[in-house]
Amino acid sequence: MSVGFGAEADAGQRPVADPLRGFRQQVVKWGACPEDAGAVEGLRCASVVVPLDYRRPYGDRIRIAVSRLPGVGRGPHRPLFLNPGGPGGSALDMPASFRAEAPAAVLRQYDLIGMDPRGLGHGTALDCKLSDEREVFVDQWSYPYRRETFGKVADTSRRIAEACARAVGPEMAHFTTANTARDMDLVRGLLGAPKLSYFGVSYGTYLGAVYTQLFPQRADRIVLDSAVDPTRSWRGVSLLQAEAAGPAFDRWVAWAARHDSVYHLGRTPEQVRRTFGELLRRPGEPEPGEEIQGSYGDQLRAYMTRDAVHVKDTSEYVAAQKFGTDPVGDPDVVDNPNPVDEDGPADGTEPEGRPQPTGPASVLPSSEDPDANFYALNMVIQCGEGRDWPTGAARYRREAAAARARGSLGGDLKANVKPCAYWKIRSAEPPVTVRNTVPALIVQNQWDANTPLAGARAAHRALAGSRMVTVRNGEGHGIYLEQGNRCARDRVSAYLTTGRLPAADLTCVAPEPKP
Repeated sequence: MSVGFGAEADAGQRPVADPLRGFRQQVVKWGACPEDAGAVEGLRCASVVVPLDYRRPYGDRIRIAVSRLPGVGRGPHRPLFLNPGGPGGSALDMPASFRAEAPAAVLRQYDLIGMDPRGLGHGTALDCKLSDEREVFVDQWSYPYRRETFGKVADTSRRIAEACARAVGPEMAHFTTANTARDMDLVRGLLGAPKLSYFGVSYGTYLGAVYTQLFPQRADRIVLDSAVDPTRSWRGVSLLQAEAAGPAFDRWVAWAARHDSVYHLGRTPEQVRRTFGELLRRPGEPEPGEEIQGSYGDQLRAYMTRDAVHVKDTSEYVAAQKFGTDPVGDPDVVDNPNPVDEDGPADGTEPEGRPQPTGPASVLPSSEDPDANFYALNMVIQCGEGRDWPTGAARYRREAAAARARGSLGGDLKANVKPCAYWKIRSAEPPVTVRNTVPALIVQNQWDANTPLAGARAAHRALAGSRMVTVRNGEGHGIYLEQGNRCARDRVSAYLTTGRLPAADLTCVAPEPKP
């Protein structure tokens, strides 16, 4: 699977003083971008060769895809690396979306860089070669605990893990957050920049935090929007979502009670809770073959675990369930923060599904199956890096059953067995411990189901040099590129423009949602 600089070094060859010299000196050839990178004038793309294993840079090499959108006006421009989350989200189109949202004062200072994490389809792609049915299983990720279906959930999880091990092989151990951070630093050097500025959302905040730990002297202006707790990778991130669902539900019942004249769900929080309890007990079993989805009530709990943070939308939805005939709707509950789907094909020169070298550096290959690529990379990172996944099904059964028995809104969904329980090929190194004083700006909504406030506060503690802007009453996932709170967005723009962090942590206040 080698690409790039000619023949491989012998195992006994004496290493040169700089083992990455060949990578640092490669010529980056910028050319036209694929369609999914976004249609914006000036956007160019390139393929960059990086080592599969930075500990053995003379070994196999892979490719990553990079997009670049020049800054507005005359330079010099700093490189601002962008990442949308996932794990497994493509960043190629982020320069176009960032330019559409950021003010001119920011755009005049930065070249916008969208570097795909290693393993995505416009570079050397991962693919577990899953059937459509198993892709649907991975897409939902979290299933309610039911004694009669637990065995099927566990068996499907095991088969998915085994399929990935066969299709991708031992190379998956090197598709890690830490190696993607190292790829970022390599690309930084190829751009001729002494330092790297960064904007990441969701999982992208973890990637940015890892970069600051590995390359603290090269971190410039770092913005982490909707932050992942870097101490809980990765099962702990999912369990934290369940913990946060309870307070979000309490807030929703109080809000719905205050607006009973609109939604008619109950004049007091207790009455709203009774209304919701009655809906949970409403008859309704899944269609044959879909038993793992659970009952009508299970699917309603899944919806609420994810969406109770949006009190107005949730009130409208629950009212529709009470007074209308609408089905529960989209039952997807995805632990993966900010999922984005990408994929790419194998080229046939290796066993099917193994990471494959791409074409010439000036041409990015097509991405034929982005969903499959996203699922593969997402699991390789979550399951491979996470050291908190119990092995086998027994502990998952106990914890999910206990969560359901105590009436946790979504605890059983998050605690239930996942493919990670059967993952055999762990990452080649443990997750990076993030603990440093690198300056960074964290922005966080109070009510975020994907990356809860408690996780962002943990990230703030780990990054002792950071400042945190919290949006009280803020709802949803992502702020700066999601038309979020103006106060928080202005703080991000000011930091990116001046490089000066706020003197202290700040709280912005979003207006109370109205019916």
